[in-house]
Amino acid sequence: MSIAVLKTVALIFMIFDHIGFFFPNFQYSILLRIIGRIAAPIFFFCFVEGYTHTHNKKKYKNRLMISAILMMYLNMIMICVFKYLNAPLSTTITPLIPNMFFTFWIIFEIIDGLDHKKYIKLFWLFVVPFLEYNFFALVSILVFKYVKNKKKKCFLFILINGMLCLFMKNYLELFMIFSVVLFIFYNGERGNYSSKFFYIIYPLHFYLLAFLHYKTL
Repeated sequence: MSIAVLKTVALIFMIFDHIGFFFPNFQYSILLRIIGRIAAPIFFFCFVEGYTHTHNKKKYKNRLMISAILMMYLNMIMICVFKYLNAPLSTTITPLIPNMFFTFWIIFEIIDGLDHKKYIKLFWLFVVPFLEYNFFALVSILVFKYVKNKKKKCFLFILINGMLCLFMKNYLELFMIFSVVLFIFYNGERGNYSSKFFYIIYPLHFYLLAFLHYKTL
């Protein structure tokens, strides 16, 4: 499996997850949410591959930063619009959630600080609790980045995230560990895909589902 295939699979699972989130009365909503748990770890894995192999880390970081700030403002607009429509969104939706761009931007700064011994950047760790997937994202990305052996990488990913789920009593996220099945088949190739497509479809599908949910109220 190439990065292109992994990202496509993650995108499909993410859409399933958000359908289950916005339409909880749907007969199979919980099944969609369980399937959707597989999406985030795949994106974490692909982020590490992107960070490792990009030829221009500054450009990559700036793209994440701009996308993160733009989506933050779009989230704020969406929250205000739904409040005006007298249809408040779930309290789990905030300016920073959903916003995986923000998560990746902050963790980019952290691992860049570790790699280049710019330890002042580790102050970004104080922002992690407020991010989407917070510590799940951080520990997963650190494991994927610094553990080179594939078997050890998968084992630590399962062990640490499993312990986090139990500690935080977030049992739904336990299903994320099944994503390791896909990592095993990663062939190290980028594949053919447009990064712009993923940057656009991520916020677009979420806002579309939000308004479709409003129309069904």
